[in-house]
Amino acid sequence: MIGSGTTLCRATTACLDAGSIGVSVGATHGLFQDGAPSLFSQSGINSIVVTDTVEIERLGLPDEDLARVKIISTAHMFAQCIRDLARTIHE
Repeated sequence: MIGSGTTLCRATTACLDAGSIGVSVGATHGLFQDGAPSLFSQSGINSIVVTDTVEIERLGLPDEDLARVKIISTAHMFAQCIRDLARTIHE
């Protein structure tokens, strides 16, 4: 989960200090609290990938920050779980 992004910033800095040329970030839930300003200003982060479990578009992020976030749909996974549950109930 990405809250304010400060933990990711510290981790990114540690990776860069250890010789990494960039960091890719992935999380299930992107909360981006208060716009997560430190995260979006952090150098070295190449990509940020989150699922759509939180509606990112409604968080009020500036367009340039929103453009850096790749959102992966969870609809297929939830649909499959519902089908499996329905099948189990009816067996």
